[in-house]
Amino acid sequence: NNHESIFRIMALKIPKEDFSAFVAIAEFDDDSFAALLKSFAATRPSLRRGKFTSELSASLPANVQKEVPTLLNALFALYDLKGSESLPTDALSEAITQAAKSEKALAPHLTGDKAEVFKKRLASALSFDETLGVMVKAVDVSTEFENTFCNSRIFSDIRPVFTKNPDSVSAAIVIHNLQLGFHDGASGDHKELYVALDDDDLSALKETIDRAQKKAVAVRQLLKASKVTCVDV
Repeated sequence: NNHESIFRIMALKIPKEDFSAFVAIAEFDDDSFAALLKSFAATRPSLRRGKFTSELSASLPANVQKEVPTLLNALFALYDLKGSESLPTDALSEAITQAAKSEKALAPHLTGDKAEVFKKRLASALSFDETLGVMVKAVDVSTEFENTFCNSRIFSDIRPVFTKNPDSVSAAIVIHNLQLGFHDGASGDHKELYVALDDDDLSALKETIDRAQKKAVAVRQLLKASKVTCVDV
């Protein structure tokens, strides 16, 4: 239940790779932190981390921009914890503040009133359930498949045809080999699948992709009309 979840997080340890993110939250001046919150609210969620980071950083001052990657790493982990444990934002920010105060590297940044400022700022950063929260959940949902696409290539080959005389090529055909790279959902390993295609198969595959793209446009228009957030992929 919720009380058990809160008890567990009170004993959490902050990963060292997140230290710099928490120091930044504690040490930002008020205007810089306000700019960060404004950008969190304005940036559309996306499954493409690079695109989201770039759009989020565009209007931020330089001192905040350089901290964005580490801030997102820490905040995404906290949003994931918050969602999986159904934790109230205030309880999570309080637990993180107490854990940070117990770390020698973080304690000097949380002396006196700084600890309360940090807690309030962290709670504010964890209140964007419709942007950062949606993005974290969408990433989780988007990977719940048996296999997920990684990359593809098509190798086109000329295959000679020999009839009676093996010393002379009688004809040739063009054949295509589709390489599909994917991640195995069970093991997480990268694997590859090869499928032979002829010209007609390529045309059929292209038509299938074109149809899927048109369907995606129609579904996005429906979502927009119904005011449901469509996460960019």
